[in-house]
Amino acid sequence: MYFSLLIFHSGSLGAVHWLSWNSILDSLTANPILGYPILVAVTSIIAFLMYGWDKRQAKTNGWRVPEKKLHGLAFLGGWPGAMLGQKYFRHKTQKGEFKIMTWLAAGLHVILVVWYLYSRLAL
Repeated sequence: MYFSLLIFHSGSLGAVHWLSWNSILDSLTANPILGYPILVAVTSIIAFLMYGWDKRQAKTNGWRVPEKKLHGLAFLGGWPGAMLGQKYFRHKTQKGEFKIMTWLAAGLHVILVVWYLYSRLAL
């Protein structure tokens, strides 16, 4: 699946640039020290907002966000936003399995960061 974003540059030439998800991922992975925090920040904001939306929908019997999507965001890097969303909105706090999955996502990311830093320092 290919999705592109149109970005307008306000420079003197007014150039138009197309960015694809592949080019965004390439940029993030080219410099993991900068890319990873950006990934975590963006997915955390989205996860936090999704928890708020889901809590609101739960109260009004509206369309709910599937738990798989909430878990997916946590595993993609949004685990800080997921944890904050659970606490702030008091949402999904009674479901033990759900909380375990969020903590597993957090643990996985901590392990990946430690592994990455160790592999860089060991050279």
